[in-house]
Amino acid sequence: MDGVTSRRRAGVLLHLTSLPAPHGGGGRMSEDAWRFVDWLAETGFSVWQILPLGPTHEDRSPYLSLSAFAGNPEMISLSRMLADQALADTWLGELLRRPGMEDMETLRRALRENGGGGDLKQLPDSEAFFDRNRAWLADYVAFMTLRHAQGDIAWWHWPEGLRHRRRDAIEPVMAANQAVSRALLVEQYLFDRQWFSLKAYANDKGIALFGDIPLYVAQDSVDVWANQAYFALDDEGQPVEMAGVPPDMFSEEGQVWGNPVFNWERLRENHFDWWIARIERQLALVDLVRIDHFRGLQAYWSIPAGEKTAVNGRWVEAPGRELLAAVQGALGRLPVVAEDLGYITAEVDRLREDFGIPCMRVLQFGFDGSPENPHWIPNVGANTVYYTGTHDNDTVISWFESLAPDAQAWIRSMLGIGQEDSILDAMVDGVLESAAGLAMLPMQDILGLGAGNRMNLPGTIEGNWRWRFQWEQLGDAIGAAYRRRLVRAGRIEDEQRY
Repeated sequence: MDGVTSRRRAGVLLHLTSLPAPHGGGGRMSEDAWRFVDWLAETGFSVWQILPLGPTHEDRSPYLSLSAFAGNPEMISLSRMLADQALADTWLGELLRRPGMEDMETLRRALRENGGGGDLKQLPDSEAFFDRNRAWLADYVAFMTLRHAQGDIAWWHWPEGLRHRRRDAIEPVMAANQAVSRALLVEQYLFDRQWFSLKAYANDKGIALFGDIPLYVAQDSVDVWANQAYFALDDEGQPVEMAGVPPDMFSEEGQVWGNPVFNWERLRENHFDWWIARIERQLALVDLVRIDHFRGLQAYWSIPAGEKTAVNGRWVEAPGRELLAAVQGALGRLPVVAEDLGYITAEVDRLREDFGIPCMRVLQFGFDGSPENPHWIPNVGANTVYYTGTHDNDTVISWFESLAPDAQAWIRSMLGIGQEDSILDAMVDGVLESAAGLAMLPMQDILGLGAGNRMNLPGTIEGNWRWRFQWEQLGDAIGAAYRRRLVRAGRIEDEQRY
């Protein structure tokens, strides 16, 4: 695509799992995903932002995935597979048509009970899939197979030979679980096939897909297990230094995330190969990508292992400039956005600006009364991705209603609206009509939802990542109204191209 903010456009933030799901569970690449693309295009939005796509742990957090490269098999749509004629005519299609085949769990069970199914080479375009993903696929399948054989416990609790990736320990386990390995391959093949079909459809409709890369990865992931030298670990696989953020006005103790920090020196020695491969993979899946916790590429808060709070952490400089230069040299482009919220220094701004990377601003953070507040509408520049709120924010209505009356009055005065005017309309129009090149609206705000509809509450582990909308909430009037707003804000072109 052209530059992220090279022209005025607007998009919607909605993770794939938030699509309607008629049979329960999370949303997936079903007909609803194609229908949502149609709605975006008809309304005039040209960007669809999602969260990370990797397979999740039981908490469902897409930011602590089992793999930074693999796709989440729970997002695969069985109905869409059956509509794929080339696939339906194969042995896999026969398996899908069995009675009782309802979701990925039943398909996974059938694949494992069937000895892994038929010849993978008989599946359409399978050779191209394997060629495209060979670099990460073998490690992923090995990790997930071993994890299954060990009862899905974290890898640092595995027997020593498996923990340290000794071939003589791994090979017998893999041989005894061949059906599991083949099922894992089929899952990734299906994810890949459906995702790229959806991406092609979106791009043809003028919709760019906007993805997300968490800076850190989960300790219990194939990425750490297969690349232990790239992380600050001891001989037992435990972090020596952990990631987090220091104490601030929101938390006297800071935050301990628990992820192992990178061994940047070892990454530098190998020319940042893992990071380059990671970004290359994501830029194959999406058209542009957000780097979460971008400030950690300039300096990161490192907390000694065993600390319960982040108080005793320290700032450690990171080789972000070298990394971005290496990525740019290898891939020739940097269609990325910096998540630069929170404590940001001049050095972080300089790193981002030197590579021409757009910043993020959030209007909910713009009302502290400071005339220099970077989130306040008049201070937002063109090279910006501007939000009413992100997936970590409450909805505009719920956020506003939680404030004290004097704070509400102050915000209304800043926005120039009266007591009878809609705070949601004022904030949406403020973002759309701002100077920001890309304006992003969470689906919850488009639907005008209040309390009980946020995607994530940072610092908590219960009840997150489960929000979904229903088509009944999205009447024709909403799409028509938003199209008028996008036209008024100059964010629709006659011929949209991603």
